[in-house]
Amino acid sequence: MNLPMWKRLRVVAQIIVGVVALALLVYAIVRNWDAMSQALAELNPLLVAVSAVLILIGLYVNMLSWLWVVRALGVRLTVSEGASVFFTSQLGKYIPGGIWPVVASARLGKAFGLTALLSVSSMTIALLMSLTVASVIAIGVLFLVPALASDYIFVPILLLLAGLAVLFPPVLNRIILLGLRILRRKGELPALEQRSFAIAVGWSILSWVTLGGALAALVAGTGTTDGILIVSGIPAYALSWVVGFIAVVVPAGLGVRESVLVLILGTGLTSASVLGIAVVHRVFMTLGDVVMLAFTIPARRKAKEIAPDPTEEP
Repeated sequence: MNLPMWKRLRVVAQIIVGVVALALLVYAIVRNWDAMSQALAELNPLLVAVSAVLILIGLYVNMLSWLWVVRALGVRLTVSEGASVFFTSQLGKYIPGGIWPVVASARLGKAFGLTALLSVSSMTIALLMSLTVASVIAIGVLFLVPALASDYIFVPILLLLAGLAVLFPPVLNRIILLGLRILRRKGELPALEQRSFAIAVGWSILSWVTLGGALAALVAGTGTTDGILIVSGIPAYALSWVVGFIAVVVPAGLGVRESVLVLILGTGLTSASVLGIAVVHRVFMTLGDVVMLAFTIPARRKAKEIAPDPTEEP
C-alpha cells in the first residue's frame, strides 16, 4: 500500500530524528567515557543484579496490566496469549512514531480472537492509563525542588492528591472514555468492567514502582547514602518516560530520557555517574524486552496448531 507523500516525509523525518538522537547519546557517552566507565566499575554488582531482576518483573507486570484492561473489555485471554500479543507488539516502540505497538497489536491479536478494534482500543486504554500513573508518580520529583519543598510544599501535595484521585478507577475510566470519544471510539466498545479495570490500575502502579525501583537500585549502587536521592530514582524514571513519550519522533525516548535523568539526579551525583546508570538502565530495559519474548513461544505454538490449513477446501 502506497503511503501519501506527507506520511512518507513524516516517516523519513522520524528516522532522521531517531538517528540524530542516537548519535547525540553516543557522543555524550564517548565524551564522558573515562569518568563514566570508572563510575560503572564502582557500581555494586549485587545492586546491579537487583536492578536487572526488577526490570524483568516490571516488564512482566506491565503486560498483566494490559491483560486486565482486555478482560475489563470482556475478553478473557490467558496469560500466555496476552504475553504473546503484548511482548511482541512492544518491539514496535523502538520505531519512531510511538504508535507502532498499538498497530502491531491489531495484527497479533487476531490469532487469539481479538478484533482489531479491541486490540487497538485495549492498547490505547492501557497506554493512557500508564501515562496517567507515570505522571502521578513523576509529581514526586517536585518534592526535590528546594523552593517548593521549603516554601510551597502544599503545591506538590495538592498535585499528588489530585493525581491519586484521578487514579480512582471510576474517575480514570471516565477520562479514558472521554479520550476514546475524541478518537471516535465511543459507543463501539463495551463499558470497562470496574473490578478488572481496578486490577489493571493496580498492576500498572506496581509496574512503575518496580521499573523505577530498578533505577533506584542503580543509584544506590553508586555508593551514595542519601536515601532521598535513592528513592527519587522512582519518580525520576517516571518523569523521564513521560517526557520521552511526549517526544514521539524519538524511538523509545532515546536520549531524551537520559537527559531528564541527568538533570534530576545530577544534583546529587556526577553527570558521568548519572549518564552511566541511565545507559545501564536503558540497556537492561532493551534486553528485558528481548527476554520477555520467551513468554510468547507457548501461545504462538498453540495458535499454529489451531490455525486452519489454508490449502484445505472450506
